[in-house]
Amino acid sequence: RRGQYGNLVTINHPNGYTTCYGHLSRISRGIRPGCRARQGDIIGFVGATGLASGPHLHYEVRRGGNFVNPLAVKGESGRQVPRNLLYKFRAAAARMDKLLASGNSATGQLPEEVAPGMAVSQVLKLYLL
Repeated sequence: RRGQYGNLVTINHPNGYTTCYGHLSRISRGIRPGCRARQGDIIGFVGATGLASGPHLHYEVRRGGNFVNPLAVKGESGRQVPRNLLYKFRAAAARMDKLLASGNSATGQLPEEVAPGMAVSQVLKLYLL
């Protein structure tokens, strides 16, 4: 609990941002100080705790302790694939498409290089290396 916010969850992101979720009716099981949350995890439930006048979610974004407009925050694009590898991937994907198209779809046969139950990463290694 945190004063006017009521039940509050604060998440520290690796990029220096902090997000806060307040007025929660309850916090999910397993959400404790210091635990890790992943995108898609349920961290709490909308409520009216603290000084809330009705049920809602208080959401805020901070960077370096200063409030930031959430609509102005640009998401990180992540790591980019180097151009030479992107060309190799596209060429490999074209070869795989051709091989898969050559399989007998009526009987579900795959090209002999691709074994049933093979992980996608294994198939990619076949054609990228």
